[in-house]
Amino acid sequence: MDSSDKDRQGKAGEEIEMEIKINRYRARPGRGFGHERAERYGKELEALHARSGKLSASIVVEAASDEASPLHDAFTWADDEAARLHREHEARRLMAGIEVEIVVDGRVIESRAFVSIFDEGAPGADPDIDLVTARRNGARHPGLKNDYAPIKKVVERPELLAQYREQARGELERWIKRYQNVQGLEEMVAKARAALAAAAA
Repeated sequence: MDSSDKDRQGKAGEEIEMEIKINRYRARPGRGFGHERAERYGKELEALHARSGKLSASIVVEAASDEASPLHDAFTWADDEAARLHREHEARRLMAGIEVEIVVDGRVIESRAFVSIFDEGAPGADPDIDLVTARRNGARHPGLKNDYAPIKKVVERPELLAQYREQARGELERWIKRYQNVQGLEEMVAKARAALAAAAA
């Protein structure tokens, strides 16, 4: 893709200007579709996010129900509610199955194209919930609803980027707890701990 933006991110009180350009979308291994379809799906999902202002499994299914939609052939279609729930599951797999090549300050990086975030505007959402802490802890709460957003939009919005960073830290902490006593992984665990310490500094 030929879109590019100046994105800013960094620690509190610090701004870093980054040049991000999306090269192309790619299929992640084992997802049941190839790079050509991933490119078509990725572009449409990004456009859908732009039109709707958000991206969720139900939004994707509704858009894909149109036979003319570029997303239509990503789903198995039937009319009952169970089939709809299954299609929403397919929608999550679809969004999780697409990678994107981006150029950051001249470097080509592969990333998941669409990432899960908490929707603070979901009906019944608790305004007292700290979304960043909840994301780090892998929380599940009735007042929190998982939506998806293009990775470029997450980088652009500080509150979403903070969620995504804390999710990464939380996943790394849980990985350390899970494997810290496994023989042969001592060096990897030590490096992971060092990375966490450096991020917290």
